[in-house]
Amino acid sequence: MDESRGRLRALRPPDTPGPGPHDWVRTWTIAMDALARASVAAAAATAGEQLRAQTADALAGPFADWAFADLGDGPPWRAVAARRPDPRLAALLTAVGRAECPLITSALEHGAPLLASPVEGESLLGRLPDGRPVIGVLGAHSAVVAPLISEGSARGAITIVRCVGSPAAGFVDLGVLSQIADLTCAAVTRLSGR
Repeated sequence: MDESRGRLRALRPPDTPGPGPHDWVRTWTIAMDALARASVAAAAATAGEQLRAQTADALAGPFADWAFADLGDGPPWRAVAARRPDPRLAALLTAVGRAECPLITSALEHGAPLLASPVEGESLLGRLPDGRPVIGVLGAHSAVVAPLISEGSARGAITIVRCVGSPAAGFVDLGVLSQIADLTCAAVTRLSGR
């Protein structure tokens, strides 16, 4: 705390530049574009499978290197999309159960979004069917998970992953993904007839 002024300030080494104004503008622009695309997906979906696929597609790109939309109670419950599509790897990722992903499980159990930046623990996002850790295969350095909560229970989760060469996920991404999860949850509720 800065005692002389009575307010908090961030401490950083003097030689370390903070994010410039263009960095924040870019971060917010990318996040708002993802929110807009996910909103369209939630509003236009007429079936659960379509909602999963279009939500993942809406997030992949500048907002996320990889996006997982885990919706519903049974297979197929996961849709996967990537900034640089790899159909073979995407098929392997759809086989990873959300119960095998400690980060996703924790978000679902606590009913709160989670940010892992940097990701620690090679099995945080589970393992592929051949045993390789998802984090290592993707080259992930950060991830955000937002659960879909309705009437006090989890109805799924949305995960974004950032990989080497992309900026780390942060609190802007956490907040926006949480809003996307709320919109998606409303669509899940609408589609289930409740």
